[in-house]
Amino acid sequence: MNLLAAAMVAVSLGAGTLADEPPVIVREVGGLSQDTLSAVEQVAGLVGAEWTVVDQGMLRLLGVTRGGEDVQRPEPGFGYPMAVAVVDPAVTDILYGPGVGDVLGRGEMVMSTLSARMRGAEVGDVVELEGWNGTVMAMTIGAVVPDPVLGWQEILLPVDAGRTLGLRRPAWAAIWDADDAGLLRSGLEAFLPEGPIVVVHPGDPIRVRDRTLPQVLVKLRFGEFSFAFAEGDRIDIEDAWEKENIVWVDHPRLGRFRCNRHVVPYLEAALREVERLRIDWMLDHRRLPAGRRLLQPEADAGIGPGFRPVPARLGDSGRSQPVYQPLRGPGSSRRSDRQRLPSMGVRVGGRVDGARRNALRVGHHSPGRGHEPLQSLRAPAGAVPRLRRRVRSTGKLFGQMRDGGVVDIERVARMRSRCGALISLYLNRPPGPSSAAVTDLLKPIRARLDRLPRETAMSVREDLARLGELDARIDAEMAPAYCAFASHADDVFEFHLLPHQVWDVATLGRRAYVRPLRAMPEPIRAGVVVAERRKAEVYLAEDGEVDRVGAPIVGHVKKDNFGGFQGYDEHNVRRHAEEDTARILKEAGDRLFEAHQRKPLDLLVVGGHQADLDMLDEHLHAYLRALPIRRFVVDPHTLTEARLRELVEEAAEELRRTRDEEAARRVLEAAGSGEPTALGVAKVLEATNARAVELAVVAGTFTREGVMCPRCGWLHRQEQTCAVCGNPTEEVDDVIGAAWEAILEAGGTVRQLRTAGQIDAHGVAALLRFPV
Repeated sequence: MNLLAAAMVAVSLGAGTLADEPPVIVREVGGLSQDTLSAVEQVAGLVGAEWTVVDQGMLRLLGVTRGGEDVQRPEPGFGYPMAVAVVDPAVTDILYGPGVGDVLGRGEMVMSTLSARMRGAEVGDVVELEGWNGTVMAMTIGAVVPDPVLGWQEILLPVDAGRTLGLRRPAWAAIWDADDAGLLRSGLEAFLPEGPIVVVHPGDPIRVRDRTLPQVLVKLRFGEFSFAFAEGDRIDIEDAWEKENIVWVDHPRLGRFRCNRHVVPYLEAALREVERLRIDWMLDHRRLPAGRRLLQPEADAGIGPGFRPVPARLGDSGRSQPVYQPLRGPGSSRRSDRQRLPSMGVRVGGRVDGARRNALRVGHHSPGRGHEPLQSLRAPAGAVPRLRRRVRSTGKLFGQMRDGGVVDIERVARMRSRCGALISLYLNRPPGPSSAAVTDLLKPIRARLDRLPRETAMSVREDLARLGELDARIDAEMAPAYCAFASHADDVFEFHLLPHQVWDVATLGRRAYVRPLRAMPEPIRAGVVVAERRKAEVYLAEDGEVDRVGAPIVGHVKKDNFGGFQGYDEHNVRRHAEEDTARILKEAGDRLFEAHQRKPLDLLVVGGHQADLDMLDEHLHAYLRALPIRRFVVDPHTLTEARLRELVEEAAEELRRTRDEEAARRVLEAAGSGEPTALGVAKVLEATNARAVELAVVAGTFTREGVMCPRCGWLHRQEQTCAVCGNPTEEVDDVIGAAWEAILEAGGTVRQLRTAGQIDAHGVAALLRFPV
């Protein structure tokens, strides 16, 4: 988590700069080591660049006064924790914008807007800070600036004040004005020591998505408390805050524990989600009082229920490592266990000779987890055979080919054009020749050429010509849809086949337009059973593919000699037939459960005669019975593979619609109950800028034009100047798509609804983490 927070702050600071070219940010988990500092200094000298180091740490605020009167004052001996950054005033304007350096140069401090609002502070107030060395220093607030500009730090101090307070912790370094940006990148790669170091270059993507809120936002949501140092590493928290915020919670799953009252609703929602995903077996409430992770050690290793540790042979380390193998369930034979054990062994640490690695994964493919999963764009059966063969041949979810290969959405989302010349084109397969369709899509971009800067216009002309030549390629490739990305100025030209239809659109801007890719149907992993009394077949279905799991399970009892002595033979045969049917259905259920343990299923699809379907339910594990189940009555003898594929896809599509309806209902119910929500484009953009969106829902292909700050990503409908950094904004064709990316980067979730509903009245709505 430290690495995630490091990347978030590094990107925030890099994006907030107002220099001609944003600086390169270098950050290391735990602070910059001396080796890292030396490497930065050496590389900066080689490329003729300027560089600086910013110290960050936590200081205690002992009071805020105005005209000698207390504005905020904790109890004697107590203080409020404040996130503080220390920077050289001479380079502050490069990192934080114009005017900030003048304030620090006068020996005054800068406070963030939210922190000042929280304590009622204003420019001119005096703040008392306690340093790491025990020194208490009073400083005047010289400016109050937006939090993103300060990288979500609460206070900015000049170097002299930081040294007086003993704050010496190099958190990150900034490098700018290099003679050769490419040489700077290569030099850092060559000279930086090994370790968890994050380097963000201008135009680089955000490396990770961080769901950790900055400290000031945590304070706003859960309350700010003061504390005093106690014996050892312990602290005492003010009684008033503790009485108001900390409560005892009795939970049937986690037991009795203390928690912030504002966290309880979120914790309950998370536990409901854990139960819905059928991974509640991973929780161990005994670990909660010790402040440890709630996952059982087996769950930490990605091991499902029903496994036991067994001795393993010595690995390379010379120490015995435990291997978890499945326990035999009631009725299972030793022979079947011996067949299953080699493929189900799971190693925990070290390497176990002879034990095959298991692909068991903890987690579930669901948008309810708070982040949008990467979507597989493999072709459905019968739609794009050539594309499917490419995926199978590479063995990868996302292909490496950039001309007709599988689309890596995250890589495309990171595409940037320095002059705003990146064209994104999406086209469904037209009924006739595609040349007219491509020409019509590109007409709006061609009409803007006269208003574009010369460099951008020249690049766009080149790309329009190249995109216009794609008609032959499109007509030759039998795919449901296509997409292309082109920027001659940035040496970008890609063409991809898509397995699902999108909507026809062409955009021009600094970033690739990926909303049509984000909105494609999410992959559903389904377990399938087609059963009758004498036979059962198990399948796994995902991304349009239906693959059989093992050989068909067949019975061994024959119906013969029904007229035997006094009917005894007939009775025995029927009894054995019933036992054989139970065995068949149980083995089918076991295969499904093993597949679910390897990779959780989203859906069960079962087919057969009605009586057989009723019997199958008795042999399904409780986790499988908790899944959405789609039943269909069919004669297994006449069921074809094509019809089975259709039934599975219908069930998957029904599950997608159900998830859409649940997301829309969740947002609307929250709005009706007074929970933090945002309805409409303006409100959602405001919440997106504040990183407050937990879940957003969009009504179909609803779009609106808007503006975006190219420096910090601030979004609005029409403002010409960024409210955060003062930079001129640029027009974007679809501000909803831009907000979608910003929400994902902040750890939120977005769903585009495909059915009409109440969300249509607003176009877009969002459930928020905290009020905005």
